[in-house]
Parts: sequence; C-alpha cells; structure tokens
Amino acid sequence: MSKRTLIRNVRLFDPSQGHDGPGGVVLYGKRIVAVFGGASAIAAEAEVVIDGQGATLLPGLIDSRVHLSEPGLEYRETVSETVQLAAEGGIATIIAQPDTTPPTDRPQAVFAVSHRSREARHARALTLASLTQNCEGEQLAELGMLAEAGAVGFSNGVWPVERLEAISRALTYAQVTERPVVLGQTPATWGQPGVVSGELFARLGLGGLPMLAEVMAIERDLRLVEMTGVRGHFDLVTSAEGVAAIRAAKARGLPVTAGTGIAYATLTEIAIGDYRTHAKLHPPLRPDRDRLAVIEGLADGTLDTLVSDHRPVDTDHKRVPFEQAEPGMVGLESFLSLALSLEDQGVDKARIVDAMTTAPARIFGLESGIFPNARADLSLVDLERPRKLDAAKLSSRCRNFNYDGIPARGVALKTYFNGQLVYERT
Repeated sequence: MSKRTLIRNVRLFDPSQGHDGPGGVVLYGKRIVAVFGGASAIAAEAEVVIDGQGATLLPGLIDSRVHLSEPGLEYRETVSETVQLAAEGGIATIIAQPDTTPPTDRPQAVFAVSHRSREARHARALTLASLTQNCEGEQLAELGMLAEAGAVGFSNGVWPVERLEAISRALTYAQVTERPVVLGQTPATWGQPGVVSGELFARLGLGGLPMLAEVMAIERDLRLVEMTGVRGHFDLVTSAEGVAAIRAAKARGLPVTAGTGIAYATLTEIAIGDYRTHAKLHPPLRPDRDRLAVIEGLADGTLDTLVSDHRPVDTDHKRVPFEQAEPGMVGLESFLSLALSLEDQGVDKARIVDAMTTAPARIFGLESGIFPNARADLSLVDLERPRKLDAAKLSSRCRNFNYDGIPARGVALKTYFNGQLVYERT
C-alpha cells in the first residue's frame, strides 16, 4: 500500500515551473500531491519523511536516444539492465531507437519494450517505431497501428530512407498520426561510418563521410518537412553547418526541433588518437569548430534536447581494426555528470536541465515537471559533488567508454520512478 512520502530540505529546480529554491514535495501513489516552497514542507503530513540534506530535486531525466540491445544482442545488455543503468544516472524515461534485431516495426515489438521495462520497475522504456518494414527504407510500416500500440514517434534508426518517393510517402502518413519523425541521418552509402573526411583521417589513412554530408541530409529532410507538414526532430546534429540549417528552419517557422549527443558537445575527432575504436561513433566526432557550434546551439535553444546516445558494444566488436569496429559508446551512467560540465562552456544550468527534461517531454508528448498531480518521476542529485569517471566501475556489461579517468561533478543520489525509490547511491 502506498504511503504519503515527504521529501524535504531540498533545492527544487525545475525551470519549466519557475522553481529554483528551497522546498519539498509530497508523493502519494504515482503522483506528486503537493509542492512546498521554503521551510513550509517541514509541517506537511506524511508517513515517510526523507531529508534531502540540501541536495537538488529535479524532474526525472529523459534520455530520448538510447539503443537497446534486446532483442537480438541480449549478451550485451537486456532491457532490464538498460533501465537499471538509467536509474543509476537519475534517468526516469528512455526512448529507444527502433534498430534492434529484428527492428521495432510491429505493434508487438512496441508492446514488448514497454512490458520488459514495466517488469524491471526501474525506469520507463518507450520506443520509436520504424518508418519502414524491417528498417529497409522501402515498404511502409503500419504507422497508425504502431502509434496506437504506444510508439512515441518514428525513425528508421541509423538507416535513413534514401528513396525520395518512399520517405515523402512515409512522412505524409506519419503526419496523420501526430507523432514526430526523427530525421537527418546521413546515408551509409555516402562513406565509411564513424569517421569524417578531413586532414586527421587522411593522416591516419582512413576514409570517411564528407564533411558536408550531415547538412546535405538535414537540408533534404527540411524540405520534406516543409512539403508534408510533419513534425521533424533532428536528434543528432553534430556540425556547425547542421546547427545553422536548423536555426534557419526555425526562423522560417518550420515545425522542427533538434538535439545533439553529449559526445559531440564534449569530444572532438582528436579522441580517436591512434585508431581508438571507443571513439568511433555514428555520426562521427568532428573538429573543435563543430563542437563549439553545437554548444552554442544548445545554449541558445536552437538544439532543444541533449541525449546520451547510449549504445553498448562488446569487446569483440571494438578490439578490431578501426574500419571494422562497430560505432557506439555507453553513456547512461555518465550522462548527468557530462551534461553538467557544459555549464563551464557557457550553457546555463536551466538550459541543460530543460534539454534533459521538459524539451524531450514536449517533443514526444510526455509528462515532466514538479507540480501537483504530476507523475512522481524525480531525481535527487548533488550538482557539485566531484567524481572521477572510471570505466572499471561502470555497472554496464560493455565498457566502450570514452571518458575513463576524466574528472567530473554531479551525481544522482536517489531516483524516484512512479513514486517509488528505485535507486539510492551508497
């Protein structure tokens, strides 16, 4: 039976509700039933009282780009393990990409993701559904049925729909569902994924995607958004030209939103060093000019969301020659700490929190915020606690991690999901 739980002596921080100061909340069942400012929470009636000891209470974080390994690659990570890792990072909701094996292109597959996360009871796993059958870019998936099954949007995963006739038809049908479509992926046929053409990669003897490949893909899809009226979300913008294209599209009033991955705001192509495969990502890391443009885009709101792009890859698929290595890195456990580091780069803390809570909730039709009758998904965090990121201490089975030994700050102390304490840092 649920008990009224008071969390007091915290700093409430929720820019969407104007909260930034001392206070507390009362939880009952799966909801927040009261929000208090100042010391008034001390007098609230509750059966369980939690002293936050001055830590910061945020809305539960939302990571809107996560790659599940189940089905197909369960030996890397199961859905249950993914949501447990999310809870450790203060994340209450993840949105999965559809490019599993097999892809999420049937209603049963959408149901399966949410069912497995409900069984685990650590965080909510929602999913995008594939635009096309088997993510092959040819025949449309049953978009209406997938939306009814609970898909929060559509994507073709890392395989963009290259045929113009197929993508325009898909977007026309997707518009009817009122779900956003994730766009802007660079076609794999344009070059070696995981590297971008330039001086560094020429010296390393590696081929790669053309520098302008991303913005060319974005510009095509912006035209399709304009033609069909679908809501387009460009979730991994990594280049200066890509940020500029999104900024111009928003100025023209197109129904678009955008985001980037934490790696593209914190790393550059230099991380690859001497063929370091952990730094092989898709899209690839870029020069510093692009990193700075991405940070500026986050700061001014051109880029709405920030994601971990968590993608576990086992050692057998990373410890191989660079061109054969599978792209991706794990990121759920370090997401909060790395995001907070952007404050040192000029991104306001409120903008960082918005990009990890309110913005993805708005885009994908979710609930987020600290207010009466809101979902009781909350993250109690210490924003200033120093830590050293350590690959050996990750809970993830896969250790394809790019930040080993890096000093950082900020940790999740407790994570509440559906009103229940699902993680507590020891």
